[in-house]
Amino acid sequence: MSMREKLFERKLKAFFHDSPDKPFILLTGENHEMRAHEICEKLGIVYDDSKGSDIVASSMERCYLPKNASRNKELQVVFQNEPEFVHPLSGKKYSGFLNIRKDVFKKAVDDATWELSQKNFNNNFEKFVYIWRYLNEYLKKYTPIEYRKYWDIVPADTRFPNHTIFEHLKVTSSMNADLYNKINLNNMTLFIFTIGPVQEYIAQARKTQDLYWGSYILSYLTWVAIEKVIEVYGPDSIIFPDLMEQPLCDFWIEKLFDDEKTDVEDLKTPSIPNRFFAILPTKDIQEIRSLNLEKVVRDEFIKIGDYVINSLLICDDIQKEIFKNQLKDFLDVYWVALPLENGNADKADWKVQIDMIRNYFADDEIEEIEKLLQFVENNGEYKPNIGNIYGLLYSFMEKMIGARKAIRNFSQYEEEGRKCSICGERNVIVYRCTNDEDRNIKKGRESHKIKILRKQNAIIKKSDDKGIPYKYISQGEGLCGICLAKRASELYFKSIIGDNNVEWNFPSTAEIALLDIINNPDDKLKSMICDYIDMVRSCGINFDYELLYEENLNEAYFEKYNFPSDKLPELKKLLKCIDDRINNLKLNKKKYYAIIKFDGDDMGKWLSGVKAPDMLNMYHSKIQNNLPDDFKQIIKNKRRLMTPDVHSSISKALKNYSIKYVRKIVEESGAGKVIYSGGDDVLAIVNLNSLIDVMIRLRAAFSGHLNVENGIKPDFTIDTGFIDYKDRIDILMGYKVTASMGVAIAHYKEDLRNVVESVNQAEECAKMVDGKNAFSIKLILHSGENYIATAKWNYNDISDKEGTIGILKNIHSFFANEKVSTSFVEKLKDSLDKLNLGDLPHGIFDSEVRRNIIRSLNKNLNSNEKEKIVNDLHSLLSLLYKEVDYDNFIGLLFILTFINRGGEK
Repeated sequence: MSMREKLFERKLKAFFHDSPDKPFILLTGENHEMRAHEICEKLGIVYDDSKGSDIVASSMERCYLPKNASRNKELQVVFQNEPEFVHPLSGKKYSGFLNIRKDVFKKAVDDATWELSQKNFNNNFEKFVYIWRYLNEYLKKYTPIEYRKYWDIVPADTRFPNHTIFEHLKVTSSMNADLYNKINLNNMTLFIFTIGPVQEYIAQARKTQDLYWGSYILSYLTWVAIEKVIEVYGPDSIIFPDLMEQPLCDFWIEKLFDDEKTDVEDLKTPSIPNRFFAILPTKDIQEIRSLNLEKVVRDEFIKIGDYVINSLLICDDIQKEIFKNQLKDFLDVYWVALPLENGNADKADWKVQIDMIRNYFADDEIEEIEKLLQFVENNGEYKPNIGNIYGLLYSFMEKMIGARKAIRNFSQYEEEGRKCSICGERNVIVYRCTNDEDRNIKKGRESHKIKILRKQNAIIKKSDDKGIPYKYISQGEGLCGICLAKRASELYFKSIIGDNNVEWNFPSTAEIALLDIINNPDDKLKSMICDYIDMVRSCGINFDYELLYEENLNEAYFEKYNFPSDKLPELKKLLKCIDDRINNLKLNKKKYYAIIKFDGDDMGKWLSGVKAPDMLNMYHSKIQNNLPDDFKQIIKNKRRLMTPDVHSSISKALKNYSIKYVRKIVEESGAGKVIYSGGDDVLAIVNLNSLIDVMIRLRAAFSGHLNVENGIKPDFTIDTGFIDYKDRIDILMGYKVTASMGVAIAHYKEDLRNVVESVNQAEECAKMVDGKNAFSIKLILHSGENYIATAKWNYNDISDKEGTIGILKNIHSFFANEKVSTSFVEKLKDSLDKLNLGDLPHGIFDSEVRRNIIRSLNKNLNSNEKEKIVNDLHSLLSLLYKEVDYDNFIGLLFILTFINRGGEK
């Protein structure tokens, strides 16, 4: 048997050291070890209790109990009698358990095991991967619908019901530890891998497809490194991000078992972050080096570029060399590894490990952990081991990777010449001439720019060259190798994951601005737009939604893109009919759209355990009540230590949010397009009509503030972090984990680089709010004026289920329903600007608000309606003004009226 086969044989044994139905069996008269032995036998696995790995994994996961707790009925929990599951981040308990029956879940395990036993696998690796991925699905398949969802929250330990049995099985199989004479022999290494640059690479964009493919490539390259790791050590070795149901991982698994399989749901959305954390079952650093992860990633990046350039261009050897030089040194790839120490007869492994890293931490930080673990060693049911300091070791790893990044890799490759139109950093590899430049070249009058490009061996294309589509390079645009590879990378991905899994037609900013028009249900409008698009295409024109704006139906625009200008009169006539229909429907053809950038707050602190909930909240309520006073005292007000299961829970919650909610909120609702959704980071472009709804739904879904009985409805009063469906329970981040958002509203013709820079600035403004949990909106007018407003998502005195956004939506409704003129805000601002509000009684503000509401009321309202509107709107405005300062108050109102007017002054 090969070493790889032995490794995965061991993993299978470790994975099934417990049966999945163990929580239902414990303390009911059955022997859970005999049950695990029975399940292993059915699956053709030699049973092994995997003591060493199980002890380390359990120490990483469980909290602390006093000696003899296992024989104390007051400190024991029979799950089917007292079922509980605690959210690992919020500490809130799931309250939806109904009539838990052991026999139902045992039968599901038996039936699922039988079906799995009928499958033929070529080797232990395939067997392990398949069971790791699909076991939960098989169990649900054989579980009655009313019980099915409970598999998502079946606890590994009923006394500490804050992590599932599946998380425990996965962590145990990722361990490689043996127990010898009560000494743990650890053969494991903690490993962090990261790729960059991230922000600069994504932000360097002139088209929406640049943003999208920049995100996709980084996500994919991280996956390439992960793929190499899991092919050697298995998918259980990746702790963060969670790979279960991850689209790229599912694609890899399905290809492993069915090479003809081509379609995987959600593969179009980049959702893997630019880093991963793993526990590798070896301490051999040379073995880890031999994975050549940096080379694997760099080679794949070059492979993308080579495929693009070979598909679009004919290059000589010099040009190919320039292209390759640009690609080969671009990425920043870093990794760090920490082999875990063994104990000895004199000192436990956790003490040996702490001694090696104590100089990297503050004395009080180490002393607090040592004091706690020493108490547990003297008084606890389970002796501490290296698993108990997992969180400390992870923090040390983060310090290591930070130090490694500070030592930047040096590249000697420099270029002089005309720079890329997108990044402005590297030399142009390919340039498309304008019509004027073509005419001048034909007359023998080359511009200085063209001469420089020739001197630097750039490939110069004619303006009408059909060999490289306009979607990849426009007239007057010159691209470097990296930016060309990014923009046209769809060509490569079609070749490796199939056409159906690739986003080949990314919407322009004009299309996003017009989405409410395009998606309007009016059949006549739909038909007219389709006829117009067909007419444009029949002229040999690549249709862009910019052509739905009359301002672009002109000679200059058509000449720029080599369109036949003789068709202009007919197109203008058709567009006039469309505009008339839009006006008849009382729609507004807006020219503005929004970019949203969403980011979890303090995620580094959550991952390191700094913001973890109190340890006592992680116990079953029965155990909390019955713990001895000395144990309660030692753990009182102490945060739970970080564990692989918490990392896994965070990663799973972020994956649930990213894959199950973000796309549904943004795309399936017709609101816009997701550019990137990698857990706590989201980048999306949305239509102005949908902006406010998308903002609050993204924020609410992140923490699980959702009512999903009829769609996705934000509700900040729901705070458990559990989202209950008929057949599943989604665990999201919980109410304690907050997030902030930046929004930039811009004209569809605004340089996308400026818009991305603005949304970054807006996000930074939100992140500067004390305690964060805020949003900031920046409005960029086409005239050059900018407005910005910031607020928190919720305030203590706001009772609306949608928080501050709910207040804004209610205010907005007065403008949208034409009860109050949008001129109200400018009138109010003019009157308040004349006053020094800080020196005046609050009553002055109230009277000015009322006076200006009255001045702005719809004249057709009766007196009762007017009185009600004045009172209701005044109440909302007073509540908002109480929570935000004057500049943000006026800024939010101005942005609301701007959106209502359709983006035009």
